[in-house]
Amino acid sequence: MAEWLKILITALSAFVIGIMSEPVKTFVNEQVRIYRMRTALYRELRRVYRQIEKAFISQADALSVLSEIHLELYDYYCEKEQLLFLQMPDSWGLRRAFESVRLLPLQAKNMSLIELNLAIQSLQEALESDVKDGHLNETILEPFDD
Repeated sequence: MAEWLKILITALSAFVIGIMSEPVKTFVNEQVRIYRMRTALYRELRRVYRQIEKAFISQADALSVLSEIHLELYDYYCEKEQLLFLQMPDSWGLRRAFESVRLLPLQAKNMSLIELNLAIQSLQEALESDVKDGHLNETILEPFDD
């Protein structure tokens, strides 16, 4: 076989392999980013629910505890990484949980202490229900439980 033919075959095969491997590489990178995003969001969800539990326990300063709830990470992923966020299998459950948490401090200003306790209990029950219904991943959420 001619030398130039060997070089041509080698170059063409390298080109084809390079072209074919690019979608695989992109897919793997997206999956890694989704995994990191999910882990970070579940960690933030646990942190927020700990704050809500703290507000439930320390009823005297419940409003100040609830006002300290911030959802920067969730907001960032919803704004900047929306396509990846929507690719997560549990994006609906996470969105529902975070949006419920976002509303609680706003609603709490107009509630009595009893109503606030009921709202916090309802929020905790909704989280448990979403885990039970499969909208949230229990195996990711569980390791952050104390």
